[in-house]
Order: sequence, then structure tokens, then C-alpha cells
Amino acid sequence: MRVVTQFAVIAICALVIVPGTVLAQRETWTPHAIITLTFDDAYADAYSVAFPILEQHNMRATVFVVTSYIGKLTGRLSLQNLWTMQSAGWEIGSHTVSHRRLTELTYDQILYEMNSSREWLLSHGFNVRSLAFPYGAENPYLRQLAMRFYDATRSTSSRYISYSSIPADNCISAVGMPANHSMTFRYIDDTIAAKSWLVLYMHNISQNGTISDDGQNLHEIVDYIAQKVALGQLEVVTFISGFMRCAGYEAIR
Repeated sequence: MRVVTQFAVIAICALVIVPGTVLAQRETWTPHAIITLTFDDAYADAYSVAFPILEQHNMRATVFVVTSYIGKLTGRLSLQNLWTMQSAGWEIGSHTVSHRRLTELTYDQILYEMNSSREWLLSHGFNVRSLAFPYGAENPYLRQLAMRFYDATRSTSSRYISYSSIPADNCISAVGMPANHSMTFRYIDDTIAAKSWLVLYMHNISQNGTISDDGQNLHEIVDYIAQKVALGQLEVVTFISGFMRCAGYEAIR
């Protein structure tokens, strides 16, 4: 693994790319930049608020779900919500079974959290290929274990990238949720200039579009992204699609 130089910004997080197979050399990088929006923890507002905002602009995103929450906790996504989102082109990824810190669990508990969440999603019709580590708690050992079940993983604390598979210096612009709109827009502009990949993560979204992580407004971020898309400078993709662009389609099992 290789440490990639970090942006000097607030709330920087991590992307951990985990290949599911031996990769062939990836195809030529996309001629324009790409961006991925991800929503963690299976909050119902990912469907009731974020989904329609993105649908207005024909955009797709990724939601990382805690499988034990689905249809069981108030304020969390239902199976029908997830089926509707996947049918519309959204990616459904795993956020484990119970959202426990994997760094504090035993080997058997870790395997349960990783594999049982994946099996549950597969059994309910979701083409799961990616995992987001709860609380961003991960390490090289956990990343290695995740290779058994997932093609790509995302964290929130460091920026390690499997550079043997991903040409990180040219592929990954940044991963995180900046502190304010101007910083977010700068992230997007820097990504466009570098023709690279930007991944933003979020949790709760209020009814008016306010993002709980930082107080920014999803409407404004999506509108800014839409402007760049209209100019042909940026494409919105799901998390696994971004991985496929970086690693090559041979990376997907």
C-alpha cells in the first residue's frame, strides 16, 4: 500500500481500493473528470431527500447500508426504498451488519460483519461489490480480509490506495466532505483540472437539503455539479463505477 499526499483541508477521509481479482492493465483514463456521491448508514432521507434531488439531474449515487437496520429502525431505509434506488441505477454497498468498529472485533466477528452483510444484500437482490468501513475504522489487516468479499472499500480517516492496481497519482483527486461550499467547489474544480476522481461522503440530509456532516446544502452542491456536467467537464458515477474506471473492468468479479 502507498500513502498518497493529502489535501490540507478539513474532514478529509479515505478511499481504500481492494481488488477482487488479478487486474489486467486498466484502460485509458476517462477524458473528463468523474465524481461519486455516497450516503452512509442507511438513513431514510437518502431516499426521501437525496434520491429525488439527484434524480432531477439524472444523477446516480451509492448508499452504504447497515443491513440490520433495513426495515427495522425508524428513520432508516426500507427494502422497497433500496430496490427502487437500485432500479434507478444507484449502487447499494455494504456498511456491515451492525455498524460496529471492526478494529475492536475478533476475527470471527469481523468475518461475520463483512460476509453476512454481503450475503444478506445478495439474497435480497442487490449486486453488492463495495464496503464502507464503519467510523472509518480500518487497517491493513482488515483491508486484506475485505478482499475475500468485496472489490473496493472506502474509509474516512486516511488515504491509502492499492497503487499496484490503481494509478493513484493520476486517478484519485480527493475523498472527503469539505467544510464549506467554496471548499467543495474547489475540490470539484481541482478534480476537473486533473481529470481525476472525487468521492464525497454524507450521512443525514434534512428535508431542505442540509447535510448534517457540515451544514452545506445538497441542492447547491448538485446544482454546481450539474453545471460542470452540462459543460462536458464532469461525469457523475457510482462508487464501483469509479473503481472500474480506475482499475479497469477486469477488476470486477
